[in-house]
Amino acid sequence: MVTGALAVGLGLTAGLAGFPSPASSASSAPGPRTVVLYGDSLANQASPYFVKAVEQSPDVTARVAAWDGTAPCDWLPAMAAAARSRSVSVAVIDFSGNSITPCMKGAPYLSARYYQRYLDDVTRAAEAFVGDGTKVVLVGAPQSHKQYVHGGTRWNRLNRVLAGIASAHPGGVSYDDAGRAVMVDGHFTWAMACRSDEPCENDPVHGENIVRAPDGFHFCPTGQRAVHGYVPPCATYMSGAFRYGLDMADAALRALGRPATAG
Repeated sequence: MVTGALAVGLGLTAGLAGFPSPASSASSAPGPRTVVLYGDSLANQASPYFVKAVEQSPDVTARVAAWDGTAPCDWLPAMAAAARSRSVSVAVIDFSGNSITPCMKGAPYLSARYYQRYLDDVTRAAEAFVGDGTKVVLVGAPQSHKQYVHGGTRWNRLNRVLAGIASAHPGGVSYDDAGRAVMVDGHFTWAMACRSDEPCENDPVHGENIVRAPDGFHFCPTGQRAVHGYVPPCATYMSGAFRYGLDMADAALRALGRPATAG
């Protein structure tokens, strides 16, 4: 499902401009619908669960355009092309805050320029989609362990930027705080009670699943730390990715006017 991986590794923005737009009907047209998830490593890890949940709805196809370490600016050419094609019914945009690729040069992590770039780039993408009849869902990421330890509310600043974009574009753009699906009382947690619709690994204790990776950010319970933004594949079930993906899927289906998933 992941598209554009080699392009990311070889040069990012220029390569991703060639990402093929999903071919299906736009949100305003009758017939089948196409939902596309754009994003970085969190979207990538959640994508199998997202796709399965979205495609439970009749006549809806889910596609994924996500890769580790990327930022919205890496995908702007692809998103603009998809918007022009009027082939996407709902665009789910899920970027957790990377600033390591060439297109983010001059916007250091957490700097004023960094937040301005996210505001400008996500707004640009959202307006391109909405202008061509596509619904947009902007996704808020969960708090990391490092952010939890540091305390305060600064960790949520990027989410507030995204929520503000949605508020400024009522009707066409919505905000989904999917990060809450892997948090307890609005804060980071390592594990959560097993859901009735998922495998229960009884780890770290009976009746619980680990929902975050050892790095305190990603979802793979046995995962290795990311290297230059790349996260090695996970060989086991990811409860956190399942919960996060399901939440995004429900938001996408709501944007289509469809019932939420059974979960």
